Amino acid sequence: MPTDRRFYFRHQRAADAAATLAAFHARLKPIAPATIAYHAARRDFARWIADTLADEALASEIAHIERDMIGRQAAAVEAARQQVCQAVRRRYLQR
Repeated sequence: MPTDRRFYFRHQRAADAAATLAAFHARLKPIAPATIAYHAARRDFARWIADTLADEALASEIAHIERDMIGRQAAAVEAARQQVCQAVRRRYLQR
């Protein structure tokens, strides 16, 4: 596959670009969670599969996974915000 059509994981060397779905799978497994979150939030995985590999069924499935992760991440951030506020309130504001 031409270099401009490969999947490039953020913060990886150009040599680590995935030119096939098998290479994508192999490189995805050891990637840092922050890198996966970065690409999923941008919907990069589903877009690459749809646009480059023309596999709409797989792209749709991956898009659902990306949306679900974004929703869980937003819920986790909100839960953390509430927990931090509660801790501050308990420690300093309830007197």
